Amino acid sequence: METGKFWFIIIFVSLVAGIFTGVQHFQGVDAANAQVIETKSKLSQLKDTLVARQDEWAKVSVLASKAQQAVSKEAPLTVKRDELKTHVRRLEGDFKYMVKSVKEAVEKIRAAGVGVEFPEVKLTNGKILNAAKIKKLEPMNISFIHADGFTIVSYDELPEDIRERFDMGGNGLAEQLAAAEQTIQTANYSGVKSSGKPFKPSKDHIGVSGLQTIQGLTINCPVPLNSAPSPAEVAGLVRIQVFGGSEPAKEIDVALTVMDAPVGKKPDIDVALKGAIEGMIRTGVSKHSQSTLDLTITGFPAKRSSFSGISQGQPVSVESLGIARNERLYLIQIAFSNKDPKNRDTVSAILSSVTVE
Repeated sequence: METGKFWFIIIFVSLVAGIFTGVQHFQGVDAANAQVIETKSKLSQLKDTLVARQDEWAKVSVLASKAQQAVSKEAPLTVKRDELKTHVRRLEGDFKYMVKSVKEAVEKIRAAGVGVEFPEVKLTNGKILNAAKIKKLEPMNISFIHADGFTIVSYDELPEDIRERFDMGGNGLAEQLAAAEQTIQTANYSGVKSSGKPFKPSKDHIGVSGLQTIQGLTINCPVPLNSAPSPAEVAGLVRIQVFGGSEPAKEIDVALTVMDAPVGKKPDIDVALKGAIEGMIRTGVSKHSQSTLDLTITGFPAKRSSFSGISQGQPVSVESLGIARNERLYLIQIAFSNKDPKNRDTVSAILSSVTVE
């Protein structure tokens, strides 16, 4: 009896333990199943995310490959561009040095020419100067003391051998190199293209030495410019304005004319320059010569004109710059004396500084 109770207790305990274990097992299985389902859901989401990321990475890889190819192609071009820039700067430096050297050499030759004597000088007009001696030598003329007195001879009346010896006239080597240098300097100021937007010039800033703004044109000029009397009416123009100034000590006169044509009509630079030159000739300038260069100023067509001659027995030089901006035409004229050799450099620097809005 006691033994039967003992086994009953053992069987009951085992059964309870088995039931308890089974419940725990099934609870654990249910929890595991729930966790598995949740994990599968997360895994599915991760797979979808991974696929999307793989697609994005594939696109990025393609773009990166193309970018790398572009960089590989551009790198040699960039190196070549930098090499060309360096080469151009070196050439410009060499050219400037050559211009300076030629100019100094010509000045030395001309300075050494003072006092040179000639048994006779046959001028192109047929006149002969006997026992001629150079008293003064300038780029456009030579002053001679000779058997019959004193004569100033313009370069175009001199024999060719004397013109070449002293590099005389507007077409001399020094002048041609200076003009070429001016063209290079002007081109360096012409890299900005026109935007095509309506023209709204900045407020005028004039009457001061240095940077001045006049009707949309900016110029770095040591001569203060002020408004000058303008013609009341000019055929074919809506308005004409004149600004000017002078530097008596250096014998430099600067004039800026701003001409506005009717809408749709563009002023002709050649006509304006021709009229200006004809006006100077009418004042009595003789033995004149002229040269013209085509330029671009701030993206607009322009022309540079060099004019020289004799006025009242003295050489006169005028550098002009015409710029056409739609219906507006700017004409800058600078008259200067050749007595100071630095004047030409000053004039070139002034014209090189010009920009147009």
